[in-house]
Amino acid sequence: MMRNHEAWGRPPLFDGTNFGFFKNRMTYYLMSLGPEVWHLVLNEYPIPSTLPTDQDERKACIANTKALNSITSGIIDSKFTKVVNYNSAK
Repeated sequence: MMRNHEAWGRPPLFDGTNFGFFKNRMTYYLMSLGPEVWHLVLNEYPIPSTLPTDQDERKACIANTKALNSITSGIIDSKFTKVVNYNSAK
């Protein structure tokens, strides 16, 4: 089941139940953050070994971070341990 706090622009919260509903809501939420964010959810982002300096690479890095933040902010603590070590939103 999800908690009703999405109206304030937060990602939907997954509490371990009704995953299909959560997945659809999270998909729409991530897509609303922009096409560059959604692109990196669908296509793995290669984490650079140094801070990106190229403008396009910086945008990709920021988009990946937005997606990761949304996904990890959208799950309860007991589920967080399953994704904490991921560096790419895919």
